[in-house]
Amino acid sequence: MLWLSWSSAALALNAFSAAPTASYRAPSVSAAWAYSVPVAHRPVASLRRSALVHMAVSSKIKDVVYEAADVKSLKEVSTFFVDAFWLASTTFPGIELSAADKRQLTTNVAEDLGSRYGILSNDKRPTMMGGRKGFPSKCLFESRLIVAREPGGKIIGCAGVEAALYERSRGQVFRAVAADDLIRTELSLMSDLEAEVASDAYKAFGVGGLASGIIQKQFQLDLSKTFLEDFTPCALLANFAVEPAFRRSGLGRALCEECVDCTTNDWRMDEMALQVEASNTAAFPLYQSDGYTEVFRNDDAVALRLQPSEPSPFSALPGPFSALAPENKNLLEEIRSPTITMSKKIVPKKAGV
Repeated sequence: MLWLSWSSAALALNAFSAAPTASYRAPSVSAAWAYSVPVAHRPVASLRRSALVHMAVSSKIKDVVYEAADVKSLKEVSTFFVDAFWLASTTFPGIELSAADKRQLTTNVAEDLGSRYGILSNDKRPTMMGGRKGFPSKCLFESRLIVAREPGGKIIGCAGVEAALYERSRGQVFRAVAADDLIRTELSLMSDLEAEVASDAYKAFGVGGLASGIIQKQFQLDLSKTFLEDFTPCALLANFAVEPAFRRSGLGRALCEECVDCTTNDWRMDEMALQVEASNTAAFPLYQSDGYTEVFRNDDAVALRLQPSEPSPFSALPGPFSALAPENKNLLEEIRSPTITMSKKIVPKKAGV
């Protein structure tokens, strides 16, 4: 069953669905296995732009700057996300919130974004338990929140991207931490020789090449979790929002391209996925025009909607005084909203493009 975290309920494939359990069994291997890298994961000329910050190429947004969100910008990007996503949604009618409700929502957004993208801890790759020689103790699957700023410095867009494992026929996803645990389990059961070959592949072809090699049993005879055979490495597009004044300007597509660059150049993955509510008639055509196709529809999916608090003496309190208002325990209400999982194959750009 797919579930959506409250801050990305309408746009992101933000799911972790538990796959069937399988008993562990150590593979029996008597020889080293050659590793052949899928074409999409083979190295290309470096396209990395310094510090994830560069100038957009679209004529209408040519001076927009992109950067990775950090702890200093977390409050600012959270406020932006509340205004651009929740209060100016393309999925449901705009809603007015009291200062107290907005403060509560912004705090919750900051906690969610900060945790998901490793911003609060300033660690985008949390330390994981277990490991093998040749692999970092940090999570092999990364996540980033990319922010777009106009020349004056104002945030006008954001998009999150997270390395994961994905099963397209059921729209099932293992997000970064869960995917890392599965891959480390397979690594822990390899012989020293197999793990050494896998380590070389990871160093040369990133987490995408490593995960593909494990799933395709290019390092070992068997998988302890056989259901992984149906999964492929992918990047999840999430927490996508654009300032209303910049919609239909090309900014949304430019943000998507930032996520593609991160996926292909850093993680060496060749597929992206996302989830959009069927009622979001503005976003769906954008994704289709960008090459995404529908792969799964969940008519029983749950989304969240804002439920403003009832007017009270606290409603209009400005700034920090709004913190005196009681918590709105029903600020976000679950509703049934069919969602569509979409994905597309991606390839690295050629140098100079």
